[in-house]
Amino acid sequence: MPTYDELRKGFGLAGWHVLPDRGLLQDGDAQVHVEPLPMDVLVALAAQQGDVVSKDQLVDIVWKGRPVSDEVITRCISLIRRALGDDAKSPTFVENVPRRGYRLMLPITLPERAEPVEPHAPAAVTSAYALPLLGGFVAIAAIVAIVFLWRDDDQPIQSVVVFPFRCDVDEEYLCFGFSEALTSNLFRLPDLRVVKSREEFVPGKSIRDIVGEFEVDAIIEGQVRYDGQRFTVVADLIDGRNGTVLFSNTYDGAEEAIYDLQDEVAADVRRSITGETDSAAPPTSRPAGFAVFDRYAEGLYAFEKRSADSIREAIELFRQTIELDPKFGTAYLMQAYAYALLPEYSDEPQEPMYERAMLTVEQGMRMDPTISDAAATIRAFIAHQHGDWIGAENAYRQALGADYVYPITHHLYSRLLSSVGRLDASLAEALRARELDPQSAVLISRLAIANFWVDNMDEAERLFARAHGMNLQAPIHDLAYALFKIRQGRTDEARELAKAGLEKYAADNRWVDPVFDGFEDPANRVQAHLLVSDLSVAGQLPARVEITLWVLLNDADRAMQVARRLETEGEVFEAELLFIPQFEPLRNHPDFGALMDAVGLTEYWNSVGCHWEQDALRCGATVRN
Repeated sequence: MPTYDELRKGFGLAGWHVLPDRGLLQDGDAQVHVEPLPMDVLVALAAQQGDVVSKDQLVDIVWKGRPVSDEVITRCISLIRRALGDDAKSPTFVENVPRRGYRLMLPITLPERAEPVEPHAPAAVTSAYALPLLGGFVAIAAIVAIVFLWRDDDQPIQSVVVFPFRCDVDEEYLCFGFSEALTSNLFRLPDLRVVKSREEFVPGKSIRDIVGEFEVDAIIEGQVRYDGQRFTVVADLIDGRNGTVLFSNTYDGAEEAIYDLQDEVAADVRRSITGETDSAAPPTSRPAGFAVFDRYAEGLYAFEKRSADSIREAIELFRQTIELDPKFGTAYLMQAYAYALLPEYSDEPQEPMYERAMLTVEQGMRMDPTISDAAATIRAFIAHQHGDWIGAENAYRQALGADYVYPITHHLYSRLLSSVGRLDASLAEALRARELDPQSAVLISRLAIANFWVDNMDEAERLFARAHGMNLQAPIHDLAYALFKIRQGRTDEARELAKAGLEKYAADNRWVDPVFDGFEDPANRVQAHLLVSDLSVAGQLPARVEITLWVLLNDADRAMQVARRLETEGEVFEAELLFIPQFEPLRNHPDFGALMDAVGLTEYWNSVGCHWEQDALRCGATVRN
């Protein structure tokens, strides 16, 4: 019977040529990479020639008697089966003998002459497994290093989709926090495109189909378990180009140890693969302990729901996070985002929320300067809302020039570009945002609006319907979708959408039916006109709504009066409406040029090399309609 050490030189198994020291299974030209620990387990099973090998025996042979959880062994068996194409329910290669252990079901063969290999100690690769008490962020840090550095046949992985970690935790927000932290870490790596999935990885689904759907090279998926004191995190990296499991590990650790070990493990894994010792990603803000992460993760979970109540809940949770750890800059950043976006989901007045957002982000930058580039997105968004187009443009350029750019920056920059009439550029930024986060209802809605603005009606309809089916709670989505339906002549559907949007703003929507009757039937237009006049005098219509109603009622003079009134009052309405096809009557108004001068858009266009020509914005040699 060959020994464990003899089998490490290579053996045959049902058509497979097993090369343990190279981590390979070969069948002709086909190759499957197997990580060191699963390969060691396979060799240990092969050395027993079909006899049952207990878990204790595996621990003695593979881990040299070091304590190992059952989950680590189970994971190794799972990866062996995956590599061999085995089925756990009807196994051909590896049998699970209940309460006893595992056995290799097929005989092995020894080649007459084993293929020569350069010996090297697997301990260099498996050292990460031996590190004690590795926890949640350890798995994240390790994967961050490996995704960037792995080479398959000298071809680097250039893109990866990150699936939400499967959750075996009562507090689901903790699993969400792990996945978000992983994605954020990956975003910071140069030359790697990271795509975020919001749906869990389906093990039975074709890997080829998944990477085709997301247009990526590789997949990251995993699982989080937490017993109230310790974490167990499983993380896998799968090369989607050939289905190879490039990396799999299971980490078990005390909750308070996970942050101190993160950088050390990332460096160890990178060094074991490449021999390099520099860190895997630029330094970033991180919480000081588990209690801080717990509050922060719950805040992220609430913020992601995107409703008025959930955003208010997130603000409070981020406040508690900052109170626990005043140096955790990312918590300030997220609280500032929540303040800035709350008026878009509620009747909360804008200015007090914008002031709080700016104070929060300024305090955060003083406590943690690493958030400065990301904070530029918030400054840009608020400058945009104040009509400071040049200030917003400059701040977005700072954010987009950072080492890493999050989808929200592309999303909000898209909104600025449409507000200054650069509709094609706005669509391009909306596409970039959605490429990074293709299942976000907010980003799908934004892409629908951007397509609508450039008159891509079929694509806009598809995207509006998809976002609406995801129960998006943003009033701006409902109102834009209503305008789209009016353009299609589907007034009854537009009514319901307009009512829903106004209700989310806590605004009176009883006027919708009689006014919309005027859109549908010219005989009702006079009555609708009088009603809008009364509502205007009473101050019961938001500016963007009133201007839109006057345009749709074919009264460009009244629409321009509202716009000029806002100009003198120092306010700016959502300017992107000015440039869409339905607002052509307003653009043809004699006062349009003066309005552009007064609100600063002419100055902005000059600063970026654009100018208004008849009914189009010309930027260089390109016309932006």
